[in-house]
Amino acid sequence: MQTRLDVTQTRIIFFDLEFYVPEKNRKEQGFSYNPWHKDSIFLGGSYVISLGTRDQINPLDDELRKRIKSHWIWDSKNEKDLVSKFYKLFSSQINSCLEFNQGISPLVCGIGIQGSDIPVLLALFRKYDYLSDQDAFVFENYLRILDLSVLGISFFSNKTYFMYPKKKNELLNKFFKDQVFESGTSVWGSFEQKNYYEISQRNLNEVFYTVRLYYEFKRKIMKLREIEEQYKKAE
Repeated sequence: MQTRLDVTQTRIIFFDLEFYVPEKNRKEQGFSYNPWHKDSIFLGGSYVISLGTRDQINPLDDELRKRIKSHWIWDSKNEKDLVSKFYKLFSSQINSCLEFNQGISPLVCGIGIQGSDIPVLLALFRKYDYLSDQDAFVFENYLRILDLSVLGISFFSNKTYFMYPKKKNELLNKFFKDQVFESGTSVWGSFEQKNYYEISQRNLNEVFYTVRLYYEFKRKIMKLREIEEQYKKAE
């Protein structure tokens, strides 16, 4: 008999990372940062840990921005020290879920994280010997990834059979008309100019809107279920 899920023991890690890429490694298209490139730098990022409860995943909560925390290279001894902070963060949430033994894993939520942030973190954990190749596979398997760029596909009209993940600004334009983010490449110039505050505030805002998107998606899904139930009753 399956144990009833206790949502107060769940964990959701909303997060977003930033990177610096030197000019020689920059691409015109695609993801330029590579954790194995010597001169590329993992800058850090922001996150908020939430329970799967409505009161915690509430972008109208004035305390939400205050709950968002960050780890940055300029506040760390070096890149290895920065990576250790994220390793401890994710490890602690995995251990929390294992401790409660509900058969669920930490939910990791972000925009476009399947093809960038998650592979980067796993590579950095291996690079600095926090995980072996074998342990990295087990570690990743403990996580459950909710990429909003994939989930967001269903909220757009699509006349073809080709379904492709949505970009961050496509999602923002769909749900929040007043909000647009500059390309992540803008961080490179800010870092070169040592404008760390600008980077940290931009990143914090991205995590805030990640939570808002999660909330909007859930709200619309619930509304569709209500319409479905009404239709069934009408039949």
